[in-house]
Amino acid sequence: AQSEAPTAVPMAELLLWLLAILGLCCGTVVGLRVAEPADLPDAALPAEPSYLLQQARPGKDSEVPVCLTAGLEDRAGGVSLYWHTCQLGHSATWGIDPAIRAAQLFSLELGGQFRAKAVGLCVRVAVCGHERVYDLGDCSGPGRVSEFLAWRSQETGPWRPRSLGYVWEAVARDHCVACGPYLIVERCRSGGGASRGAGGCGKDWRAAAGWTKMPIQYVGTAAVEGQVERRSPAHDVLDDIAGVFRSDIAEMSGLGSTEGSGICGSYVADGPLSESMFYLYRAD
Repeated sequence: AQSEAPTAVPMAELLLWLLAILGLCCGTVVGLRVAEPADLPDAALPAEPSYLLQQARPGKDSEVPVCLTAGLEDRAGGVSLYWHTCQLGHSATWGIDPAIRAAQLFSLELGGQFRAKAVGLCVRVAVCGHERVYDLGDCSGPGRVSEFLAWRSQETGPWRPRSLGYVWEAVARDHCVACGPYLIVERCRSGGGASRGAGGCGKDWRAAAGWTKMPIQYVGTAAVEGQVERRSPAHDVLDDIAGVFRSDIAEMSGLGSTEGSGICGSYVADGPLSESMFYLYRAD
């Protein structure tokens, strides 16, 4: 039998096959597309690191360590913060409560914010009556979302802290899983932060000028307005920090505890700078 002559492949079909092959290598071509990172499901993307923030408690090593913890809705329109025994270690070995551990996980945002992973909200300053308290709120407001800096003592000579920048910068520089201890200070409360060179804080929080109930008591006009002095980038860092320590407001720029039953249902407030020492433990 006479064999059939091979059927000629139309030029258009050959072109489509060629484009399809190119598409597998080069991305989007005639409807064929290689997945980009943004197209992948969340589970396939690198996880954002989470940290537990444990109070270092100088001179109180015998006490059970406590960590910053997200709570329930408070009366300031946010979610409360409180201190709870740190849920460190593996649950099967150490009897960790998974729900509390989840409430103790925070991400370190690039702008210096602490974001609670369980609820997706950021640590902020809320005003309840005439009192300030820290709770959790929307990371873009309302309320003044707090920015936190990390300081560390010089390794030699008299104790003089040096700024490490925002907390995430300190952790990145140290390449650590168990990090610190760091002196953690609230940027606006501490006078703008030595590492920032220049900058200010918004005017969206208020306090009454005069004497407060806190141990370091005077609230000046600049603090009432949420203002800080603008600085030259060449401003000497050590002089800047020394000036911060002379400020009554700055001496209460750490994270501490409220007294008694809390403030509007939240239990974290301005604390003495000297006691705002923290270890950070990476949980991922």
